[in-house]
Amino acid sequence: LARLLLGPPDALWLLDEPNAGLDGPASVRLDDLISRHLDGGGMVIAATHLPLAPTHKGSDLVLADPQ
Repeated sequence: LARLLLGPPDALWLLDEPNAGLDGPASVRLDDLISRHLDGGGMVIAATHLPLAPTHKGSDLVLADPQ
């Protein structure tokens, strides 16, 4: 995540389970970082089992029972 924050503001972030291992306050801070990145023109693709905050949803692709 630190490498992403040092990149250009309009970069594409690829996140795999970004909330894994984070407690509640850290997850809120991560959601804020993602929101600020999107507001600055950036893009995010995230693979997660947890729903993203509704404030930064654009398009969702949901796989249910992907067998």
